[in-house]
Amino acid sequence: MVVSPTMTASVEPQATAWHVPPPLYLMPNQSAPPPPARLEPPVVLTTLAVIVPIVLGGVYQLVFFDLGHKNYSLNTLSRYVLAGTVAFYAVVGLIVLGWLAHTRRRLVWTRGSASSSALLGLGVGLGAGLLGVVIQSALTGRLDSDHTAVILTSEGDAAHIFTTMLLLAVAAPLVEETLFRGILMEWLRPKGERVAFFLTAVAFAVWHYRLDAWRYYVAMGLALGALYWRKGLVASMTAHAAFNGTLGLVAVMIALAPSAPAHVGNLSFTKPQGWHAVGNANTESPNKAVYAGPSEATITVESLPSAGDGNLTANDLLNLFEDDPESVPADPDITLDTSAAEIVSYPVGDVLRIPLHGSGFAGEIDYVVTASSIDAIVFLDGGSTRAHEGFNALMTSLRASP
Repeated sequence: MVVSPTMTASVEPQATAWHVPPPLYLMPNQSAPPPPARLEPPVVLTTLAVIVPIVLGGVYQLVFFDLGHKNYSLNTLSRYVLAGTVAFYAVVGLIVLGWLAHTRRRLVWTRGSASSSALLGLGVGLGAGLLGVVIQSALTGRLDSDHTAVILTSEGDAAHIFTTMLLLAVAAPLVEETLFRGILMEWLRPKGERVAFFLTAVAFAVWHYRLDAWRYYVAMGLALGALYWRKGLVASMTAHAAFNGTLGLVAVMIALAPSAPAHVGNLSFTKPQGWHAVGNANTESPNKAVYAGPSEATITVESLPSAGDGNLTANDLLNLFEDDPESVPADPDITLDTSAAEIVSYPVGDVLRIPLHGSGFAGEIDYVVTASSIDAIVFLDGGSTRAHEGFNALMTSLRASP
């Protein structure tokens, strides 16, 4: 609302984002002074309040880009990401609160009733989130969600799930909507609606530092900006929280997906909780399947035709590999410790186990020898204890048909 200089003391000026009420320290019978003219936010302070968080976001991304190229397991890296993101939002939140306290500006929380703003934001956010899940699931051929959310919740424990949901559905909407819509968009409002819309959306995309997805973030910035312009921060925050929360809840559903029976070649087993088939391996090749689990740990099950007269045993295979270690098939990024090979007994029978390790992960390759095939089961743990538990459960459930 633009305050008219002809207003008297009986009409209280209405506060908006860049207006503050005049002081009413009046002597008895003294008429009220005209209210102040429109107050523009301090340019330098507002610029810093927006630019500093974006720069900090860049530093944050560079730090984790560097950590990602070190020999950390994905499980360890995920814990660093969660802790670092909590600290990052705390720092940016303090910057935003400091700006608000110093400038004494009032945020535009609602335009119209708060309930209608919240309902509109909830509907838009849920609709967009479900649409995103449908598209992502169609691309991967299974129930899927945001890749980062899936990784961060994949351990399936309360700490990972709670922290991820807190960041997605609470911290991000509060901090980002206040920063980009409540502060930056209002600051740019005098330059025109289109300028405010597009510059804020571009700044929102830059903040996320995802060059491969900049169009997606610009579109999100425009949509959230439209909600804010029409209904205020309650609408844009609710939409942001509902969208992120939908993606997060689906990721939790994936992490807690129940175990299920599966089979590859002549092997049958129980797929552990939270593991899923990668692609359509079971339909494209009945003799090979790849499963992904906590912290992107993987289990590859492949059935190979048996060589010889069908009387080969796990001990025979162990002797063969000890005599000729080069005969063990291996990925160039994986190091096999053939000197530590051993025979392990499972319900399926004797299994030849060879430990392996690579950059940031460990695991094993297990050979199950039957009369008709040699089945290789390769496990890469991603640094996850839960992945080891799932793999052990799979091996315990393993059965071979005659």
